[in-house]
Amino acid sequence: MILTIICLSCLTALSTASYFCSSLYLQDFLASQKITGAMETKLYLVYLAKSQLKNEADLLSTDYEIGAKYVWQEKQYYFVVHSAYENENDAQLVVKKLESQLIDAKIIEIKFPEIYFEEMFSQNERNLVIEVLSEFFITFRFTSDLAVGLQTSVYSSDYVIDKLETQTKKLEKIKSTYYETFKDNYDNKLIILSEYFADMLEVVSISDYSYNALLKTSIEILEIYKNLAYELN
Repeated sequence: MILTIICLSCLTALSTASYFCSSLYLQDFLASQKITGAMETKLYLVYLAKSQLKNEADLLSTDYEIGAKYVWQEKQYYFVVHSAYENENDAQLVVKKLESQLIDAKIIEIKFPEIYFEEMFSQNERNLVIEVLSEFFITFRFTSDLAVGLQTSVYSSDYVIDKLETQTKKLEKIKSTYYETFKDNYDNKLIILSEYFADMLEVVSISDYSYNALLKTSIEILEIYKNLAYELN
């Protein structure tokens, strides 16, 4: 998945302990109009079952013992999601691994629309908005990485607990900085962004430390971002 955030230089993020590799490309976009935001984003969900009825999808999710088992709505279907990846090849590798365990799995490509702000920000304000937008995918990668590291014994339970607590404190600090920076700005988009960021923070702060729970948290973060992106469009 390529996430293009506006008004910063190039940044890459890569996790060796996860199933996927990813890059974060930052660039100027319509700089003369001072538009700040995130470009359209694409990911790949590995799913175990689907249904047009949510109740049935919820029931199907109880048939599995591995993965996030998160029920994700995409158009007219509800998917029982195992995990999510920014790279299609990584998703395909996971499907093959599940199939070797006699578990039927498939891939669905999902897209998030671009997000943009036409507010005339100062450089510090612009950087903060970009940081907040970026943090959704940084935290998605982070929780996915912890899940895989825990499953493969690369990370101990104590390590995972410590890292998750550290990430929670980081998000709390960003939230506080955002509030102080924009507390007198009543732009509706900025308010919406703060609310969804708070939702992500809550999901991370209450996450359990097991493999399945961490995968579920990573998918919940993506759904929060999806809802944010569509509400801002």
